[in-house]
Amino acid sequence: MKNEKTSYVCPHCKKEQNTILRWQTASVCDEIDLDNGNYDDVDMVYGDFEKYSCPECGKDLPFELAEQLKHY
Repeated sequence: MKNEKTSYVCPHCKKEQNTILRWQTASVCDEIDLDNGNYDDVDMVYGDFEKYSCPECGKDLPFELAEQLKHY
């Protein structure tokens, strides 16, 4: 069953939001040129979920609130 809630009121800043920030760990592989120090991203691997936060105030949201929201 999909969640249908598409907005929420942040418990910290008390403002209605229709977006949410999802934080996730990621490992980034860079190839570094030893002659000049320039580098290029070669690969990125996403890891574990860390938290959700409010885009307005940046504070962490309760996981239960995030689970009520429709997100992909």
